[in-house]
Amino acid sequence: MDKIKILLNFLEERYGYPKISTNRFKLLITTVLSQRTRDENTYKASKKLFSVLKTPEEISKMPVKKLENLIKPSGMYRQKAKRIKEICKILIKKYNTVI
Repeated sequence: MDKIKILLNFLEERYGYPKISTNRFKLLITTVLSQRTRDENTYKASKKLFSVLKTPEEISKMPVKKLENLIKPSGMYRQKAKRIKEICKILIKKYNTVI
């Protein structure tokens, strides 16, 4: 087991938070959602978002209003939705592949 998984398991056991994804894309987007909000709200928003959309391509194709509704629990959802779409477009352009 690598060090990241050991640390995440420890944090979950110690603090009771759900496991954080080790998927780099999901971790990046969850970090954006976490800005200026509580961990509980970040978890709700990321769980809701990734239950519907899984890739940068899917997120970039989603209308902003629908994306806003998915991430609303995180607060400041209008700004975050715009930034998340920008990030996804950059990732698609830079890597030109599914992440």
